[in-house]
Amino acid sequence: MDARPAQSASERFSAWRNVARQNQPRTDPIAAAPNPADLPRSDARQSWRDEVVVWSRLIASGAMDYNAPTVPAIDTLLARFDLALQLRPVLVLLYGAHLCGELGVAPVDVARMLDRQWDEALGRGELALRGVASYNRSRVALSRVILRVLDELPPATGTLVGEPGPVALLGPCVVVAGDEPLTAIAEQCLSRVGGAILAAHGELDRAELFLEARAYGAVPMLRIATSLDLPSDPVLLVAGDTELADRLDLPRLA
Repeated sequence: MDARPAQSASERFSAWRNVARQNQPRTDPIAAAPNPADLPRSDARQSWRDEVVVWSRLIASGAMDYNAPTVPAIDTLLARFDLALQLRPVLVLLYGAHLCGELGVAPVDVARMLDRQWDEALGRGELALRGVASYNRSRVALSRVILRVLDELPPATGTLVGEPGPVALLGPCVVVAGDEPLTAIAEQCLSRVGGAILAAHGELDRAELFLEARAYGAVPMLRIATSLDLPSDPVLLVAGDTELADRLDLPRLA
């Protein structure tokens, strides 16, 4: 008979553990380290643009989710361009396409947002009339001006002076000033205008200046040498002398 004492349960477990460790494959601690790119990312830094991307991709996949994310900047644009509230999800969808690198969305997707009403999808509605959206090669996209506002880029047609706010002007006005920079003249006029002023960069497309000023919540300001046809919206015309200012027959901003 074997005279060796019987092993206790703890001794048997220790012997089994040692054998198991010896049979485990060796691993390289460096190779076994996880790739940081494979680790789950925290959602703490997500912004409203991330929400717009997720929602727009959901719509592109065919989902019927009309609860677009809240985008204060788009709500502000709706007010500045006097657009109907039902166009809000359309603007969110179009901006989402931009963030995803798309050139726009199909007209059918715009119509689907509007209960199968096709005017806005085909360029016969308010978005086209007010220059908010463009229509090219069967794609509907936000105009370049609107994208600059939502991307938080500075205006392209001029320099923004002051902070957007309620404008005291009711229509076009004329300012008599010399050759000093328009930005300096705008600074002098701010207290009487009540909001921001977009001082134009030299010779440019007036329609684009007026559109961009409206998108940024500002009054456009440009220098003129002759009389011209003007919209009824507020605009500041800078005349070099009182004779030209009198010919314009407009209220004068003292």
